[in-house]
Amino acid sequence: MKMSTPLAGGNTSNQSPNPFSYLNSPGGQNLIPQPGPYINSTWDFGFSTMNVCGSAVPLVMDSETGIVEGVPDVPGFFAMAVNIYEYRNGPLIGLVRREIEFTVLLCEGNAQPNLSASVKNAHYEIYATDTLCFDAVAKDADGDSLYLVYKGDVFSQSPAPGLLGPYAVTSDTSGIDSLRVSFCWYTQCHQTRDSVYKVQYEITDNGCPLPLTSLGKVTILVKPVPVIEKPNLLCLELQNTLVKVNKNPQPEIIPRYFSNFQLFRSTQGSNFQLIQSVEDPAQFTFIDSSASNPAGIDYCYYIVATNSCGVESFHSDTLCSITQINETVNYIESVSVTRENQVTLKWEDFPDGEYGTYVIEKRINQPNSNYQEVARLQNYSNYYWVDADVFTANYSYCYRMKNFDFCENESAYSNEACTILLEGESAQFTNRLQWNEYIQWKGNVVKYELSRTESESNINASFIPYIELLPTSRFFEDKNIPLKGGGHYYKIQATEGLGGNNGTSLANEVELVQPPLLYLPSAFSPNGDAYNNTWGPAFSFVKSFELIVFNRWGQKVFSTTSLTNTWDGKHNGEECQQGVYLFKIKFYGFNADDSFEKMGTVTLLR
Repeated sequence: MKMSTPLAGGNTSNQSPNPFSYLNSPGGQNLIPQPGPYINSTWDFGFSTMNVCGSAVPLVMDSETGIVEGVPDVPGFFAMAVNIYEYRNGPLIGLVRREIEFTVLLCEGNAQPNLSASVKNAHYEIYATDTLCFDAVAKDADGDSLYLVYKGDVFSQSPAPGLLGPYAVTSDTSGIDSLRVSFCWYTQCHQTRDSVYKVQYEITDNGCPLPLTSLGKVTILVKPVPVIEKPNLLCLELQNTLVKVNKNPQPEIIPRYFSNFQLFRSTQGSNFQLIQSVEDPAQFTFIDSSASNPAGIDYCYYIVATNSCGVESFHSDTLCSITQINETVNYIESVSVTRENQVTLKWEDFPDGEYGTYVIEKRINQPNSNYQEVARLQNYSNYYWVDADVFTANYSYCYRMKNFDFCENESAYSNEACTILLEGESAQFTNRLQWNEYIQWKGNVVKYELSRTESESNINASFIPYIELLPTSRFFEDKNIPLKGGGHYYKIQATEGLGGNNGTSLANEVELVQPPLLYLPSAFSPNGDAYNNTWGPAFSFVKSFELIVFNRWGQKVFSTTSLTNTWDGKHNGEECQQGVYLFKIKFYGFNADDSFEKMGTVTLLR
């Protein structure tokens, strides 16, 4: 085969050699092209069969394969012809001629197709039985034609090993400027696995100078349907001819992953049998109408929940009709003074509580005191309660509690728990503290920890751990008291030992104040010998004072209210004469009524 010159036959753009049209012509008749032979077209200057596009690198044809290659220099509309010769045993036996028109466009570069986020390195996590659908969208900024093909291990053509249908559905497609194709997969229970499934979309344009491809890579993790939480039986309501089995509501159940609740029953110790299946995930009361005489015949029940893939939950606890009593007894973990005149009661986690009623009782921790109900809490989901009707600096309070279940069955009382009352008194250079024992912890008391304030002013002072005491301790004497202070706050905490719930209990805070002490020397000698050069009080536990010194004529020669200021024997910068001087001092302790006044003399020696 080789290139040849196109023929100048009839066409719609020239009147020569003749116009023709398959439609009605302006003259009203069909114009039929005249038969050949036709003459060759005339090449414009610079164009020929050797250079169809008139370019520096001409189009060249491989005579055997027919592949034409070249680099046109300018855009335009070009025509060429190809002759294909057929030979048999040497002689030419046939000729096929094909004329070709093509357009050369100006090539300004090619942008890669843009993919939507739905398929661009996208990851999806779904549960089995979910339907995953999304659109793969591609756009080309150059307006080129786009071609999309897909592959993956979720399709029927090449499924992952062992993967059974239903398979995902999508399609190859093409478009100009943009394209869109949908993906959908309705998953089943048997299609879960630990590793991801993979899907790939390949989008290629026909841009110049070279086609570009974008890959949309998608991973899909199909997780097992969630197993339903173990149901919790609250109680049984017994009637003459039926039993109502009450379980906790389970609002966390997602209906689309739920299949049923199954109620099992045993009669007089026989094997458990399925007697009821309920497909409503919101149901929490099950009626056994075939249980005659439940007070005389022992019927036992438990419930199992099944998800949409047939996986069962752990079966619930078991309740029996004859032994149906409320055995869920509360345990008080701690009672603690959490602030002045406030006690916080905490109890062990109690899931049935929000479906029943808590009753809290209190008494003053004194011999022969009686319990009184102080709170009745219904639909209560917390595990603590605050009592503000207390005087924590005066009394220790004891608490106990019980509960009524959903069917109004009453439990036994919990353990008794009493607050720690910390009391104290001050003696000279000693603060004495005492407290009552914290009782009825599972782990008993392992230690008491005493803390106190260390600030001289004790205003907004922080508590600092001071000493750890034995669990048998009930008394402590603090003889290591900072002399520059006066009032100290104390508090004590009990800590539970092993075998319990790591409970702690704080007592009330106690302030103990030392009485103020003050001593004034009878003489001093401001002579510069480094001994007794100034005069002032030595004191302990004094909060403030006022000191005035007079000479023998009643003139004030020195005064101060500073605990650190002393008299150097001068008045207005001049040395005072040797002799006897009169002083007057008022000083105050840390208690509001600690106020003292003294008068006396001091001898100034030189």
